[in-house]
Amino acid sequence: MPGIFAFVFCRIFLLDYDTYMCISHSMRHRMGLSPEERRLRSELHRLLENADAFIHGSLIEMKRCCGNPNCRCVLKGEKHSSLYLSQHQKGAPRMKCLPRESQDQVRRWAENYQKARAGLEALSHLSWQKLLVKTKTPARKEKRSPS
Repeated sequence: MPGIFAFVFCRIFLLDYDTYMCISHSMRHRMGLSPEERRLRSELHRLLENADAFIHGSLIEMKRCCGNPNCRCVLKGEKHSSLYLSQHQKGAPRMKCLPRESQDQVRRWAENYQKARAGLEALSHLSWQKLLVKTKTPARKEKRSPS
């Protein structure tokens, strides 16, 4: 029995040590971040964890006539509207008409993408600022020409 106890104790200790090391590493990593960077990273992490999907594109409402001579779009000038998702892939534009039942969902996906992109842009800006501070070179002395 002492062998089993030692095995179980060592196993629990090692698991706790690994957890401690993982937490310790992540804490050290975050210590070098500014409060703004930590806030942005937390928001981005929360968004990635909770969002159901992300989609790159713009939502565009199109209005058009259907061609039926007895329809309201011709008689009253009230055109039919439909929502499209537009995006460019490999330089070529493409559009997808969205059925009414999926419009709210796709709108949410596009908003998720925009929020994630804005968070990444903000983090990139802060990193750029850090880079400028780290790579600032002292002013050079001018060389004197022999006169």
